[in-house]
Amino acid sequence: MKSKRTISLALLFVFLVTSTAVAAVTPPGTLPITDEPAELNIMVSGYTNYDLNPEVNTGMQWLQDVTGVKLNLDIVTGDDAKTSLLLSLAGDVLPDAYWGYAWSFAELQKYGMDEGAFIPMNDLIEEYCYYFKEVIDDNPTLFESMKLPDGNIYGIPDVNVCFHCSVSNKMWVNKNWMETLGLEVPQTLDEFYDMLVAFRDGDPNGNGIKDEIPMSGSVDGWNTRVYTWVLNAFTPYYPQGSSYKMYLDDGVVKSAVSGDDYREGLRYLKKLYDDGLLDPAALTQYNSDLVTLCNGEDAVVGCVPAGHSQVFLDANNYDRYSAYTTIPPLEGPGGRRAVAYEDYSVANGANFVITESCRNPELAMRFVDYMFSKEYTLNNGSGLEGIAWEKLPEDTDLTTYDGSKAYCKMLDAANAAEGISAGLITDRINLRPVNYCADFFYSWKAVDHENLDVYLSQNIDYLLYDESMKVIDYADREHLLPKVMFFSSEDQEELTQLYTIADNYIQSCQVAFINGEMDLDADWQTYLDTLSSGGFDRCIELIQTAYDALQAR
Repeated sequence: MKSKRTISLALLFVFLVTSTAVAAVTPPGTLPITDEPAELNIMVSGYTNYDLNPEVNTGMQWLQDVTGVKLNLDIVTGDDAKTSLLLSLAGDVLPDAYWGYAWSFAELQKYGMDEGAFIPMNDLIEEYCYYFKEVIDDNPTLFESMKLPDGNIYGIPDVNVCFHCSVSNKMWVNKNWMETLGLEVPQTLDEFYDMLVAFRDGDPNGNGIKDEIPMSGSVDGWNTRVYTWVLNAFTPYYPQGSSYKMYLDDGVVKSAVSGDDYREGLRYLKKLYDDGLLDPAALTQYNSDLVTLCNGEDAVVGCVPAGHSQVFLDANNYDRYSAYTTIPPLEGPGGRRAVAYEDYSVANGANFVITESCRNPELAMRFVDYMFSKEYTLNNGSGLEGIAWEKLPEDTDLTTYDGSKAYCKMLDAANAAEGISAGLITDRINLRPVNYCADFFYSWKAVDHENLDVYLSQNIDYLLYDESMKVIDYADREHLLPKVMFFSSEDQEELTQLYTIADNYIQSCQVAFINGEMDLDADWQTYLDTLSSGGFDRCIELIQTAYDALQAR
């Protein structure tokens, strides 16, 4: 792609005079990635509590040794990191690559497709990648989602196939209360209602006080709003921002917050509210208040929607933390039984881009490709091999959580930061991209099955695996909008403005319909008219256009 940026003749002359021949790379999948002296100038955006300087960071030292590449890092952190990145993009000569920062697709389109600051990677991936090609061979959807409208790929994304995140709209229920009251796991809306009544009236915490709150939540915790889990018994309802409170019906984009099914879902929630089964505070309180409520001296909350139980519980309070388990989604009046799904098999943008100033893009590609190896993934986030983990022999009898033959065994140092200097972590890198595939969580690491307790805080991945397996068969993939769609800058600006207004109105009306400030019969048409006139119908049109363009690509 021809660069749309300019560089001064004086700088170009200096660059050409002082340059040397670029180092040749070794075949894909081999180490080191070059047999000749080589350097990469990279601007890195990292966490503020990590010192990534290769002179002190043992992870960076290892990475230089194993790849054979000297890293000249310009490290930016904190609130000013993005400003530093954008200022560098305005310069005449860029670093070879940017590493760590999460470039959005809009930014990739601007700085890659439109301005040419980031170079296309399609051919580089095909010719120089080994580990990343393994990833995309296993997941063609990921590769396709990386492409911009011109068909080019301008950055390497993070791979985080978060199994439990894909069905993170879970309802956590106090199983001790259920056992005390002799309750079965509810399967329908009526049975769920009856369970909440029993929580309200049966003194399940045994303190002789009617202080039980059958269900609570918050407005800002991870999936702690009380609507989503219940509404999915009535209609496809996705809370994620990329779904815009819309869903697909055989290729047609429809509103999730306008139909009669949605209204009946709100009516059910209002009944819970009116009957003292839904905590009024759940409609307005912040998650810090929910945490305080759920971690008091006595257990007072029966169930909470949340992405995981540590969102509202203190994992160090073992008795309270281990009391909560999830229940499957409820069957609604029309037979619908579903949980909102989020697709983690697609790219969200990119965490490593190569710039037009890079004299050796082949070297940069080989460098980022290694980040998708097992060794790098483990060293990056856990600490170095031999200190934080050890590779197991091929004939090992140790198995992983899902029963696979284990690749590695984690050591004690994996759970404690080593090499801390002046409060900064210096024994690991913790930069993305990285290959957090499903196997990383469940099929690489040996576990002691006989002594494994999923309710210990460090074993939360295993707890969430178990809880997610209960609901994954109910995941509503059919109605989910694509996570990645492209808009013109004008359409994106219009959509952002209109949807912000519409979403604020939708959320305020959800609260008002549930607490009775608005009537689900008398005020319903006014709600629909206001939603339409406020621009929500136009939002649907813009999403439909983007969806159609994606399907035609």
